[in-house]
Amino acid sequence: MGIAEQQFDTHGLWGLVVSARAALNQIHPDPADSDQQAALAYAGQVLEHLEERKARTEKFLVTSQMLDNVVSPVDTWRGWLDQVVAGGRPMVSTNPYSAAVISALATWPPLRPKHFYAGLNAAMESYENKVGASLNSVSDHVAHLEGQIDDVKQQRSALSAEIDAEEARFRLAIDEFNASAQTALDAWKTSMEKARKDVEVEWLSALDIADASAKEALESLRDSAEKAGKTVHAITARVVAQDYGRYARNKTVSAWLYDIAAFAVGAAGVVALIWHLAQYDLDADSNVGLQLMRIAVSGGALGLATIIGRRGAQQHREARAAKRTDLALTLLGPFTANLSDTRQREIVDEVTRRVFIDGDLDPVRERDGLSRIAREALLKRGSDGPTAS
Repeated sequence: MGIAEQQFDTHGLWGLVVSARAALNQIHPDPADSDQQAALAYAGQVLEHLEERKARTEKFLVTSQMLDNVVSPVDTWRGWLDQVVAGGRPMVSTNPYSAAVISALATWPPLRPKHFYAGLNAAMESYENKVGASLNSVSDHVAHLEGQIDDVKQQRSALSAEIDAEEARFRLAIDEFNASAQTALDAWKTSMEKARKDVEVEWLSALDIADASAKEALESLRDSAEKAGKTVHAITARVVAQDYGRYARNKTVSAWLYDIAAFAVGAAGVVALIWHLAQYDLDADSNVGLQLMRIAVSGGALGLATIIGRRGAQQHREARAAKRTDLALTLLGPFTANLSDTRQREIVDEVTRRVFIDGDLDPVRERDGLSRIAREALLKRGSDGPTAS
């Protein structure tokens, strides 16, 4: 083997060609995609041409520089084939790099005609074989898909039959459930209506009994309230009358005290005046002034007794007025027991004003034994009507 043959056979270019063959054998594009299939066939022709060049080229006509010029395009082309294998690129993306390899090989001397046609025939046979294999693969895939479709159709028919059977069973079950549920619902409605009527009758009976009992209790409460009102008003009138009676007693005691004080002071003044008159000496001119002063003091004592007596008389008058007011309120109590609180207060105020303040003692009584004040109270009661407090 010569130097040129050794350089040609051991060059690193052919290792890249082997790697490209390994990558291309792993690429299986979709048989239905014509563009991907065409790109695969084109790359296969380029690879077949490289392998044909290694086997049939006149090696001494290819220098080491020519081999180096083809390494870079082949290496790039192999990298793109690896990306297609990894799924990162489509096969059509390698077309420019396949063409770059052919362009790099154009600097090599052409094959001899017999070698060229042999290589061309080999490339065509390889392409035909790959296309035939692809068609066979497509046919097998189509047959497999048709078988799967037939299986799916059979399964769908069986499933439709099962669905129809289940649907019929469900409809029958629903009809039976509706019939039984309606019967149970009607029975429940009947029982609940009967129970409702029974409860309604019991409640109405209980309400009637409770209503009668409540009416009796209400009447009893009204009677009790009326009696209590009369009792309260009578007690109130009696309390007011007792207040005036106590006031009359106090005024009587005060009047008697004033009377006793007036009698004592007046008696002392009269005694002093008589004694001074008995001791008076007309001849003693030096005792005239002293005697006159004593007489004046005695007169002052008599005046003070007169004033005290007037106050006692006033206390006696107020005591008599309070006693009359006490008697009038006690007399009117039974006749005003059924009047309203407002009317009773008005009558009490009127009696107090007339008897105690204005001094209308009204000592004269008519034939029926009632005073004018009592008669006016009864007339007001008759005009207002009895009102329970």
